[in-house]
Amino acid sequence: MSDQRFDWYPLLKTPFIDKLVHELYPKAQPKRSGVNVDKVFLENKQIATVIISSLYQAYSSPNCVNTISYPKRAKAYKLNHQTLIPYSRTRADDVFKKLKSLKWIKVTDAIRNEKYTRIEASGELKDIFDDIGFVWFPQRPLQRYRSVLMRDVVRNKDGKVKKSPPNFKTEKDWINVEQTKEVKNIQESLYKINSFLSKQCITLDLNDKQLSELVNTVTNTEQDAELFDLRRIQLVRIFSRGSMGKGGRFYRGWWQNIPSIHRPHIRINGKKTIEVDYSGMHLRMLYALCNIEFPYDKDPYDIGLEDWEGKEDPRRKTIKKAFNAILNDEEGTRKLKAKEETVLGLSNDEFNQKLKDTHPKIYQEIQSDIGLRLQKLDSDIAEDVLLQLTSLSIPCLPVHDSFIVTASNELLLIDLLKNTFRKYLGVDIKVDVDVVKSRDSFGLPNSSIKDIPPSELLYSGESLWEEVVRRDTSLMDDYLRSYKDFHS
Repeated sequence: MSDQRFDWYPLLKTPFIDKLVHELYPKAQPKRSGVNVDKVFLENKQIATVIISSLYQAYSSPNCVNTISYPKRAKAYKLNHQTLIPYSRTRADDVFKKLKSLKWIKVTDAIRNEKYTRIEASGELKDIFDDIGFVWFPQRPLQRYRSVLMRDVVRNKDGKVKKSPPNFKTEKDWINVEQTKEVKNIQESLYKINSFLSKQCITLDLNDKQLSELVNTVTNTEQDAELFDLRRIQLVRIFSRGSMGKGGRFYRGWWQNIPSIHRPHIRINGKKTIEVDYSGMHLRMLYALCNIEFPYDKDPYDIGLEDWEGKEDPRRKTIKKAFNAILNDEEGTRKLKAKEETVLGLSNDEFNQKLKDTHPKIYQEIQSDIGLRLQKLDSDIAEDVLLQLTSLSIPCLPVHDSFIVTASNELLLIDLLKNTFRKYLGVDIKVDVDVVKSRDSFGLPNSSIKDIPPSELLYSGESLWEEVVRRDTSLMDDYLRSYKDFHS
């Protein structure tokens, strides 16, 4: 599906939503025996705020569907739940009926054979959304209890991972996270990070045609269009296999779901950005954990293939993907796919032998299903990096083992990444710096972009405004302008 459940959208802070909610619920109902009408009134207003906010975002966001998912089944609701809708199902149904009676929503029949009801803005509400348009608003930080999540794979009775035909993919279930001291500390860190990120405007320097092309690229892969929604800027940490010691990476930032070739177009509050990533992070971590020195300048993904071209070798991505899959292969059954064998020019057995020959001292560890434990460590490093930058009022967008900041903060980020890695592992690590792209370089391989002089990496407020005014404005330009107008 390409829409979201209504409680998954961020909650926008804007007077127009408060005004609409007041129009829906101007005052509490007359007192009735056995009913706390004041409590019901407040609950209805809270749910109405969430729903109207989500309807507006679905309707106004470019290249997204207008509908939101509005489950009617009782088992989809549980008060204060982490992954179910955390409201009263009765109150949610009251709000649904109220919206429908005013003809502010309509139930769409465009999507059939789905278990959830889909609704979209209609009538007067739709007209109000049209008048407002695609505008930046600050967001309320995500509730702490919904920021640390956990999943586990579904298993058969014998304890083995369940894989369902025809694709034999694993199934995963959400499970509640126990509110331990560790969890509360992580929640508090996320609240600080999200409170800061929710005030930023994260856009792309693209015209409307380029934006549409990018979204189509995302939608035609395994991602859904709604995951590109520019308002998805707050983060959660998701732990795996039912353990706080596994996984824990940051998710749900929209920038994480676009191809790396397009990330150099990302702008933070209108400023050009740079992406810096750890080089061969998990392999270097593994060597450090085993107290084995690994050459600083050696590429850990160079397994001795002929005509190796270093970081830009087209086979490197396949090697990295296969290596990470082996690290996370709980049952030890992962094999190269036929396409991967073709790319590498190696059979599965030949690839594993190359891997063993290149990394003989840690080969057993590579085969030990240690990947998710390494993810926990790299996510703790990422949290440390984000907190340090947040304390300096520097917005940072994580993409697992890489980080995006405004270009003026490139050197600071490089030092911070190296120092933080050294703090956790006791060894040095190389980092790679990506390029900055303009609209003229859309779609070009990142490796083909020439070095840009530092003087061209930055926007002043005046130069940014001149650039926006003198060219045909796009949705991205208008969205950024609304952010600047909000702060003027």
